[in-house]
Amino acid sequence: MATPHDHAEHEPVTPESSLTLDLFGSLITFQVRSAETEGAYAILEAAVPPGRAKVLMHSHAAAETFQILDGEFEFHAVRDGQVSVFRASAGDMVHMPPNVPHGYRNVAKEVSSFQTVVAPGSMEGYFLELGMPTAATRPTKPTAPDLELLGTVGEKYGVALYEE
Repeated sequence: MATPHDHAEHEPVTPESSLTLDLFGSLITFQVRSAETEGAYAILEAAVPPGRAKVLMHSHAAAETFQILDGEFEFHAVRDGQVSVFRASAGDMVHMPPNVPHGYRNVAKEVSSFQTVVAPGSMEGYFLELGMPTAATRPTKPTAPDLELLGTVGEKYGVALYEE
């Protein structure tokens, strides 16, 4: 059986072989770790509870491509100096280029989820430092993010936070 930190090549990724973190009430599951791709990318799945009123805008040097698996998200992204707000639901894809301030929130009444490819994969360290390992399979009620901790850890990984 694979450990939560590496998957054998050509074997399926299962809940038992994946590391899941609780990150302020959302569950982040590592499906492909950065080390498995020589740092090129990482693939994560997020299960996000409803109820967060404010979008936390941030930017980083990694590109992110989101595939909405179920539910509906409201994305905020800076385009041409203005914040653009749009929704994405199951089946939609959203791409955020590097260094574009962006954020999202679940606007459905139930848990919504997405899979994201983060390139380069070094961003996974940000989540590893912020999240708490969990065996939970459903997210909890969202908790307020610790902005001081986000700022401190963000500095290490080139993540900048913005007020919207």
